[in-house]
Amino acid sequence: VSVEAIEEFKATGSAFSAEYGRATGGVLNVTTKSGTNRMHGTLFEFFRNDKLDANSFFSNAAGLKKPPLRWNQFGGNLGGPVKRDKVFFFFNYEGAFVRRNEQVTGNVPTPALLTQLKPAIREALEWLPSDYTPTSNPLVGFHRRNDPRRNDENTTLSRVDWLLDKHRIAVRYNYNHQDYTEPTLRPRNRQIYPTRFHNAALQDTAG
Repeated sequence: VSVEAIEEFKATGSAFSAEYGRATGGVLNVTTKSGTNRMHGTLFEFFRNDKLDANSFFSNAAGLKKPPLRWNQFGGNLGGPVKRDKVFFFFNYEGAFVRRNEQVTGNVPTPALLTQLKPAIREALEWLPSDYTPTSNPLVGFHRRNDPRRNDENTTLSRVDWLLDKHRIAVRYNYNHQDYTEPTLRPRNRQIYPTRFHNAALQDTAG
């Protein structure tokens, strides 16, 4: 849930009631915002850029340039009446797009090793980087580079509240769509972690 969609929260560390079931360690209750008789909304943007950062200790030690960084986290929400004093809506969106480098290191074969291997093994190892720093072993080199890591995430929250006599009926739906991509030692082989999260709730509160 986006921070901008939270109305209030309560943290309980121990001795919570039976309604929380088999929870252990702690319980965090989050109440999301809802619409009112007045239209209201917010917009926000969080921004970072490598132009404002110093180089990291490890990049400096390895003689690598300051890696690029593009971090944009933004969103907004809108709530208001569908039918005054009866039906209300609320919608929230948050996006996060991060481009930052991480240092990739590992051992790679040298040409001296590749010439000694069978063709099938040599072909598999040729996918590894060809640039390296020599080591004490003439057959093995040490590779180090900065390579991009990506995180694309979109989160939405939709809520409708209906006041019916002494009851308040609320319907809420959350959706999260995230693709996280991480580099590996083989430049062409990147690890992708897709996440698709759906959550829906129906609540009836008697006044």
